[in-house]
Amino acid sequence: SVRLDTADEVLNYMGEPPVGPLFRAEVEAYLAITGTKAYLLGELALGDASLVTRLRQGLSPTLETVDTVRRWMGKHSTAAERRAIGAATLHAHWWRLSSGTPDDAVHRPGEMRTPSRPRRYLTPRELAEEWATSTRTLARLRADGEGPAYHRFGSQIRYARSDIEAWAAACRVQPAEGVAV
Repeated sequence: SVRLDTADEVLNYMGEPPVGPLFRAEVEAYLAITGTKAYLLGELALGDASLVTRLRQGLSPTLETVDTVRRWMGKHSTAAERRAIGAATLHAHWWRLSSGTPDDAVHRPGEMRTPSRPRRYLTPRELAEEWATSTRTLARLRADGEGPAYHRFGSQIRYARSDIEAWAAACRVQPAEGVAV
């Protein structure tokens, strides 16, 4: 898996700003704004209580780790907290890192999740579960240039719900009258 410092080198080569300083600022802002203890963030998000300490010492996590931690922070903060983190890091869209829960609903560890609106993007596993198929089938469809359109965010594959629905509508077959299905 690609490390954050490697991704930052590529971004620098392309003339783009690095992601590492932003991620570290988001972690620090999350801790300050939510009052979460550093060891608890690492333990609950990754099972690694020393994560924040090692980040502060210069650890370069993998992009997968960054994604996991960011999603965890998004799921465990209110909309107001996410907006404050966005303002503190000058990353205006940070508030969108939610789990799809209503703006004031927060999913704290051990609590039941409230019903939520459908997520805009699905992972291959989520789509496979929804369609009662396997992630291998979805991978084969992608490799064959079939199936719904998908997005690649780094190494992560995501399906937009609108693309899923458009592809499913295009696959609709109307049986001929009097033909048993």
